Amino acid sequence: MNIVMINGSPKVKENNSQYFLSEVEKLIQKDNDILTFKIDNVSKYPKAIEAILTCDRLIIAFPLYVDGIPSHLIRFLEECEETK
Repeated sequence: MNIVMINGSPKVKENNSQYFLSEVEKLIQKDNDILTFKIDNVSKYPKAIEAILTCDRLIIAFPLYVDGIPSHLIRFLEECEETK
C-alpha cells in the first residue's frame, strides 16, 4: 500500500505535526511504502501532488490557528483540486 503523509506545519524545525506523523509511521506495517512531504514551499507541490494521485492512503497533519488551517496548506489543497 502506498501511503503519503503531508506535514502542513509552517515551522522549519521541531514541529508537532512532524512528531505526530512519525508516531503514526511507527504504527504502520513495514511492508507499506511511505512518502512524507513538508509543504512549506510552492516548489515542493508538484512532487507531493504526483505522489497523492497514485497513493492508496493520505494523512495530513497541520496546526490549527484560530480554528483554521495555515494559508500555505490551503493553497496546496487548492492546487491539488485543480490537478486532474
